[in-house]
Amino acid sequence: MKAYCVFSLILCLSLVSCHRSYTVPHESIFDNKVNPPVDPDYFALELADGSTRYVSPELQLHYKDGGVLVRYDRRDDGHDVYSMIELSTGYSVEFSYAATSVAGPLSDACLCVNGKEIRINSAKAHRINSTGAWIEILAPGGQNYVFVVTDV
Repeated sequence: MKAYCVFSLILCLSLVSCHRSYTVPHESIFDNKVNPPVDPDYFALELADGSTRYVSPELQLHYKDGGVLVRYDRRDDGHDVYSMIELSTGYSVEFSYAATSVAGPLSDACLCVNGKEIRINSAKAHRINSTGAWIEILAPGGQNYVFVVTDV
C-alpha cells in the first residue's frame, strides 16, 4: 500500500509538471490595432472584375443578374452621379462625387440607399477610365462598399 501511494504521488507530480505551454511568444502584424497594415493588393479582386455592381453588407445589386437599371449623369454642378435600381424590389442606390478623371480620393462624395443618405468616411476611385469607375466607399464601423460601373 505504501508503494502504491508513493507511485501515485510520483505520477501526479509528473503529470502536473509536464505540461506544454501553447503560448508562443511572437509579434503579429495584426497586433497593431490602431494602424493595422493594409495589403496593397486588397482591392485587386474588385479591379479584376469588370461587372457593374454595388456591394455592401446589407445590399447587393448586380447588373448581370438582370432587372437592374444603371444610369450615369454629369450634373450641371460638376458632380458625377451613378444610380442603380432593382426593378423587382425597388431597391435603389445613388452615389455622387465631384467629377474627376483620375484615380484617388473623391471629394464631396454622397451615398444614398433607398432614398436615405448613408454617412461615409471617405470614397476612393481605384480606377477611372473610358470603360468605367471602380470605387471603394468607407463608412463608420469598418463598413466597406464597392460601386463599380462599366460600359454605361
